[in-house]
Amino acid sequence: MQEILAAFGIPVVMMPGYEADDVIGSMASQWGADGNSVYMVTPDKDYGQLVTDNIFQYKPAKSGNELEVLGKEQICAYYGVCSPEQVIDILTIWGDASDNVPGVKGIGEVGAKKLVGKYGSISGIQSHLDELPAKQRESFIQAGEQLEMSRFLITIKKDIELPLGIDDILLAPFDYRRVLGIFNKYEFNSL
Repeated sequence: MQEILAAFGIPVVMMPGYEADDVIGSMASQWGADGNSVYMVTPDKDYGQLVTDNIFQYKPAKSGNELEVLGKEQICAYYGVCSPEQVIDILTIWGDASDNVPGVKGIGEVGAKKLVGKYGSISGIQSHLDELPAKQRESFIQAGEQLEMSRFLITIKKDIELPLGIDDILLAPFDYRRVLGIFNKYEFNSL
């Protein structure tokens, strides 16, 4: 894949010790801070936390669903919050098996949205545990210290020192013969 991307002149950014989410989060946040419009192409719900006035989540069409471009307004409306950063707390409570984030037992997407929508954050919920139904209160108490680690795992880094600037990823014309040679090598006949 890297050979094909290089032939097309498409930059590949990989940083040892960092997950792709953190590299993309840092690129989007840092380059978006300069006023550039940034589109993160991913269906991953974690990326909602990075959305700002000029950073968008572009969710490709899948399984009959239309493509979506999500801005702050759409993220906040979907999650019932006032800031995309609150998505971090919702996903921490909800949990994510694919990322080994256990969440708070018995509280799923709907419950997490309601609680963060009402109390604003995990710390807001924890300071109002006496207002929660007994079962939810007990689940939060049991989750206790694990919530901090879960929140850390859900939070996408935005401050990685990047090895390149936005100008380094501009697309340029590519060498058709080089690409054709690679396609022939790997027998990509239909391409």
